[in-house]
Parts: sequence; structure tokens; C-alpha cells
Amino acid sequence: KMSNNKLYLSLLLFSLTSILISASIFTLPSRITRYDVDSRFTNAVKYNGFVFMSGQVGSGETIEQQTISVLKEIDSALEKAGTDKSKILELTIWLSDMKYYDKMNEVYDKW
Repeated sequence: KMSNNKLYLSLLLFSLTSILISASIFTLPSRITRYDVDSRFTNAVKYNGFVFMSGQVGSGETIEQQTISVLKEIDSALEKAGTDKSKILELTIWLSDMKYYDKMNEVYDKW
């Protein structure tokens, strides 16, 4: 009988937690702000305090120049959205060839 009480208590707590989470979802502000918008592309979108960015493409002849270019674009977009790189949760880097990995990381590590 004791295990049934524990199960009931767990289910009750889960139900209350679900209700609280559901209620908080509906009370959050849902303002969307877009940065650097053109006809097909939005560089960054801010929603409920989170900033989502699209892919960045570097300019320059070398991987070092391209990495610097991309990181500057990221810094600029984050600044416009009122934040900075210290709050990045995930950053994915795509290289056309792994031979550029070390050179890219030299620049990235200084960032």
C-alpha cells in the first residue's frame, strides 16, 4: 500500500509541475525581433531572450581571414540583439576541408 501512495504522490507532483510549466509557457512574452533582414534572409532572430542566428559565410582569401570575418559578423549580430559571445550555447563550424582545422582554431581560440 505504501508504494501506491508514493506512486500517487509522484503522479500528483508531475501533474502540478506540468500545469505550472504549461501556465508559464502561455505567460511568457512572445515578441520576435529580427536583425539584418533582407528579402530572403534574417541574420539573427531574438525570441523570449534567446538569439538564433543563421549561418555565416566568411570573406577573404585565407581560412584565417574568413574565420576573422565570420567571427566579426557573429559579434556584430549579437551586439545588435543586446548580447555577446559569452552567452553562446552552441556554435557549429563547417569547414570545406579538415586541413583548415588548425588554422581556423588559431583564430577562433583568440576570439
